[in-house]
Formats: sequence, structure tokens, C-alpha cells
Amino acid sequence: MATNVSKFALGLFALPIVGLTGIVVSRVALVVGEATSTLRRDADKPTQEKRRSANELHMRPGDIKEYSWQTILLPEELFPRRRVRVVAFIDYVDIVEKEQRGATPADQNIFANVFAPKAAQQECERLQLIFAGQCVVGRATAEPSQVGRFAVDMTLEFTNKDPFGPPYTAADVETYQEARSALTPAGGGALIAFAQQPSERMDLYRLAARNCESVRRNNGNCAIGDMEIVSKQAGATSDVLRVEAKVTLLTLLRTAKR
Repeated sequence: MATNVSKFALGLFALPIVGLTGIVVSRVALVVGEATSTLRRDADKPTQEKRRSANELHMRPGDIKEYSWQTILLPEELFPRRRVRVVAFIDYVDIVEKEQRGATPADQNIFANVFAPKAAQQECERLQLIFAGQCVVGRATAEPSQVGRFAVDMTLEFTNKDPFGPPYTAADVETYQEARSALTPAGGGALIAFAQQPSERMDLYRLAARNCESVRRNNGNCAIGDMEIVSKQAGATSDVLRVEAKVTLLTLLRTAKR
């Protein structure tokens, strides 16, 4: 279960990390006051042009992921790269309208894909109970796993509910870091029943939020960059499952001033 996962918390970026599967550290001198004024000057430009302008100003190609500056400088805007991906097994009768429940298996596949965004919207609502401010469905598709049951693969775009951290001035030079970490053991956590999937995901959302809050207390700022939660069959059917989860946390470390 997610509650039994070893916590990586206090001193995330200053001390050795237990359970951290990978740290991708990219460093860039980021003058936030200048960046913010530039984004405001470019406010009327098309979105793609603004993103290109910000990338040219703040980073070398391939230096850091695009959602870093978006999360830090435009925290209230939705971006496709800042997302939660969920793969969950869902009963057909739970995601379709009543009149479609008696459909043939071939038609069930069609109806399940039509109504998969409904399941994804329900997941958005769960996410907003924990760490998301805004949440919209990016995509949702369904694949049959057994008769009357589908694996729904959904992508949810979100903003962080909690503020990233204190505002920065043009005099602050920052070093950007991101940490990709496992919230469950490799391959998934303990065995769970089919019906436990939503509560297991809620526990994992809470764990990601607690980890970010610990970083914020220790470092002064933190945001969730992206997250992935995948349900996997642990046997011949999807009645018994394991859930595997990972999260990326974003932070800026204050360095020497110019």
C-alpha cells in the first residue's frame, strides 16, 4: 500500500535520499524578475511564440524540461507537459450510459472509448481533492482487458493547488532541480483488489503532496511537475492488481547573487 512506502522528505535536495530512483539535475541561471517582465511583454503573442521566446531566454536546447519555467513563472496556466497519467482497470457498466450496457463486445469497445473521458473527469475530481488546483482531461482511451472490463489510459493536465514558494526578484539567481522518484517499489506495491484502485491512487496522491510539502518546508519552494500511476494485473485476470507510481518534483535553490 502507498501508506507503507518509505518516505523521502526532509532534506530532499540536501541529504541522501532513500527510495529515490533518479535525480535529473539541470542547472540554469534564471533571473526571475527579467523572465516575468518578458512574459508580460509577450502576453498578447500566440502561445507557441511565447513558449519559444521563454525557452530561448532561459535555457539551452535540452537543458531542462519545458514545464519547469511554466510551473515556476506561469503556475496558474495549464500546460500539456504538466500532467498526471493514470492507467486503471474499470468496469464497463461504470463508465457508460444505461442504454449502452447491453451492447455487443465490439460495440462495448466503441462505447467505452466514447465514455472514457467521463472516467478521466472523475479522476480529475479526485486529484483536485489533494494537490491540483485546476484539472482538465487531456486524453482518455480504453482497451478491453476481459469481458466487461477495460483498461483506461488517461492523461490529466493540472496546476498545483499550493503556491510554489515565495516570489523572487531580478536579483535572485536560481539553480533549477527536478527529482524523479518512485512512490512504490519497482513493479508495484502490495496486492490489492480491483475495488481498491481509487483509494490506492488517493493514497499515492497524498504521498506525492506530502513529499512536495516536505521539500517546500526545507527548501522554500516545490511543485509537482508530473506523475504516473499504473495499475497492472497480478494474475490471469484484473481482479487482483498491483499499482506502480512515480512523481517528479520541481524546485529552485537560491544561489549567490549577481
